[in-house]
Amino acid sequence: MGISTVKKVVDQTLQVIINKCLKIAIPDNLSKADWIKISEDFLRKWNFPNCLGALDGKHIHTFAPKNSGSLFFNYKKTFSTNLMAIVDANYKFIMVDVGAYGGIADSIIFSNSNFGKMWLNNPAELNIPEDRPLPGTAINIPYVLVADEAFSLKSTIMRPFPGKKLSRRERLFNYRYIKKQAPKIIVG
Repeated sequence: MGISTVKKVVDQTLQVIINKCLKIAIPDNLSKADWIKISEDFLRKWNFPNCLGALDGKHIHTFAPKNSGSLFFNYKKTFSTNLMAIVDANYKFIMVDVGAYGGIADSIIFSNSNFGKMWLNNPAELNIPEDRPLPGTAINIPYVLVADEAFSLKSTIMRPFPGKKLSRRERLFNYRYIKKQAPKIIVG
């Protein structure tokens, strides 16, 4: 078969897969009740209260597209495209953003994604529940995503303490956060 025929068949097949499977694999418009269920799962399974997802990026190695220059060239000195995703406590996808240049930092990709813009600027659009107290306290705390050190610390994004000269309390937090952290995205 010719290249254009194969491309057409692949494009049409992918479109059918997307149309039939996307709503099954990745939820659309989660309700407040759905988010609360996710939070309860994180507390029960990972002992992490007020958590709505684990956020991470993954470089998918590729060949350099023609005329792309260094856009897809990443810090590992290979060419890649980025898969950014959020998973729930059971490793099920909540959000996926694929196709960012490999040379762009995870935090920038998230901030520029549609989900990231809503999460950071207008969480009501995502039906995120109102802040609630942590177990055993009366102070309302926002819901968060857990992420690694590639992401900026925000009131709604948790990450480990950076650096090596940490207090005992910070080291203990990092140990628990990394060892008991919510699911990481595993691709290939």
